[in-house]
Amino acid sequence: MSNSSKAEKMRWVVLVVMALALLVGRAMAAIRCGEAVSKVLPCQGFLVSGVTAPSAACCGAVQSLEKMERASSGDRQAICKCFKGLYRAFPVNITKAQLIPQLCNVTIAIAVTPDIDCDRI
Repeated sequence: MSNSSKAEKMRWVVLVVMALALLVGRAMAAIRCGEAVSKVLPCQGFLVSGVTAPSAACCGAVQSLEKMERASSGDRQAICKCFKGLYRAFPVNITKAQLIPQLCNVTIAIAVTPDIDCDRI
């Protein structure tokens, strides 16, 4: 795949993620889905391409998201529902997504899985 094709694909990916975030975000509580998704956009290269490790920017973003999800159970549920919807609609490498907290030395209360019951976290 040429560099221009990769760049075009990445632009399309960002647009789709943001559109989904806006749609899902309307149903969220305190934390808007778009806000949560924008936090982890630096991780997109790791999640959808052949990049083998999350970047420092990705790890910083995950740490920021971890602070958001610690705020309340409502915030955790809102973030969970947001990402659950994105996992179903977007070709995220779930195995890589599950590795991010470990690779970034961050403890996340939300399990990274598309079939999580967000009402139980």
